[in-house]
Amino acid sequence: RTDCSSFILKADLTKAHFKMKPLLLICLFLCSFSCALSMLSGVASAGDSFDIGRHLNTKTLYQPPSAQDVITPPPAQCTLVHQEFVARHGARFPTSGDIKSFDLLQKELNAHASLFNPEFAWMGTWVDPFSENTAGNLVTSGEEEHYHIAKRMLARYQALLGQTYNPQRALIQTTQVSRAARSGNTFAFGLLEGRGTIGGPSVNFEPWFQYSESMDSDFTLRFFSTCPNYIDHIKNNASSYEVQSTIWAAKHYPQIAQSISELIGVAPTWNISVDQVSTMFSLCGFEIAVFNRTDRFCSLFDEDATLTLEYGNDLVNYWEKGYGHTLNYHIAVPLLRDIVNRTDFVISEQDRRRDAPRTSFSTVLKYRFAHAETMMPLQAILGLYKDSYVLRADLDPALIAKRKWRTSIVSPFATNLLFNLYHCAESDQFLIQGLHDEREIIFPGCGGVYCPYEQFKQSYAEPLAYNFAELCFVKE
Repeated sequence: RTDCSSFILKADLTKAHFKMKPLLLICLFLCSFSCALSMLSGVASAGDSFDIGRHLNTKTLYQPPSAQDVITPPPAQCTLVHQEFVARHGARFPTSGDIKSFDLLQKELNAHASLFNPEFAWMGTWVDPFSENTAGNLVTSGEEEHYHIAKRMLARYQALLGQTYNPQRALIQTTQVSRAARSGNTFAFGLLEGRGTIGGPSVNFEPWFQYSESMDSDFTLRFFSTCPNYIDHIKNNASSYEVQSTIWAAKHYPQIAQSISELIGVAPTWNISVDQVSTMFSLCGFEIAVFNRTDRFCSLFDEDATLTLEYGNDLVNYWEKGYGHTLNYHIAVPLLRDIVNRTDFVISEQDRRRDAPRTSFSTVLKYRFAHAETMMPLQAILGLYKDSYVLRADLDPALIAKRKWRTSIVSPFATNLLFNLYHCAESDQFLIQGLHDEREIIFPGCGGVYCPYEQFKQSYAEPLAYNFAELCFVKE
């Protein structure tokens, strides 16, 4: 791929020759057009191969860390003493709403069976493979995601997590939705596998304890469904979050729909709608998550179409669950406060036990399993993946390409945030380290990966002071 700025500079130096060389003008136009597409895609180099599976917004499968994702060792004489963990459930089956849209698409596909090009003849006989009986449940890949996350954490933090299991000191909290609860199960099994006594030496099963708050009073993990003001003003008010995505879709999706109609051979008899394009894109995600295949609906989308649809979905999530409205993420304060209060307790408990060795921490580890609607507001209240500009439909393509807020990265299936608290013996100081999806992050307000805990807490003094009751129950 030609570097755009380099090409434009060379073209500028040769502009005196344009009148004599019309072919150069054509070349310049084509290359400039190519550069514009490249900026939208954000693809770094010609050697990169495009993977549609990594651009499916909240339906993106979890990407385990690679060898390049190096974790910085803690400073000398600093020991991990406490963990707070928050995660989204693993990959799931489509929900009832998804299945209804898939059934409607099936009727249209089957009704036009005679039109498809041979390569896409399968579409004419396609039958929706998803059932209401399994709607929203974890799929096998979703079960495995948190199991393997736990295994990697156990290997990395063996000194802390390898201790004898005590249900009073290692808490697992989930929402009452089965996919979140079962994600907690698979994580716990990965952490405790082979460490118990149930079932004999060949099994050694270790039972674990986990709990949930009732759905109507789960202010920590389901604040998005227990906050009336958020429900009224945002969740149930589509105009609050669909305006920008609607403008974007109206401008870009008809071209994608037309291209697919021509690709599969149904145009002009049947012109696929923009809603059907979105349904097919959703099916692509579930075909990867459930069947690990990209040769069906995923094959309909080239790189440009995928990135266009990805940004359209990012706009929805940005305005509904992210930085678009402050209420979206201010209501995550009960969860942020729970994380900080539990960490404070670990530190203050040591201050009360002056006679106990400073290397002996009576800590309470906590692992939480919830939803994308939990994770995105939490990351926003922490200031993570925040752009210096507002995401809109009319945003410059170069800014779209370099945006930080990408839900394929911010909240894929099984996305997680880990807060590690270290105690440094020599200085008697506490440091906090953050990881998102097992990769280091630097919290805003901190100068490095390992941040003095008081500095971390002070940087969030304002959001920690938010009043959930006033935000959610006081009518304007």
